[in-house]
Amino acid sequence: MRQFLFLFFIIMLISCGGLEKEQLKGKWTAVQLTEEGDSLRVNLDEITLNFKDKGYIFTSTLKYKEEGTYSLQKNLLTTLDSLHEGTVEKVVEITKLQNDSLFIRMNETGKERILVMTKQ
Repeated sequence: MRQFLFLFFIIMLISCGGLEKEQLKGKWTAVQLTEEGDSLRVNLDEITLNFKDKGYIFTSTLKYKEEGTYSLQKNLLTTLDSLHEGTVEKVVEITKLQNDSLFIRMNETGKERILVMTKQ
């Protein structure tokens, strides 16, 4: 319970301040990917996010690619892929954003994933 309250407090601190789109701009490369606390064995070099003024490009393993628009509201990042038909908006939580590091919390089939990226 104590850990939950601490996590809630940290999330609230981040939420109150909000993040700026300008902080996201640039190319980010994955350095760690965990699911439920366990490292996933993937080629991290293939996982990139490139944020521009009005759009983003995401690449991942198995030659997967997304490109589209994004918005940032407080610490929630919303993306909409325009390369694939019938896609819906995806929302992930940015838990930490500094000049050279980006921490993204997401849900993959009911399991928590944490993606840690560094700016190139």
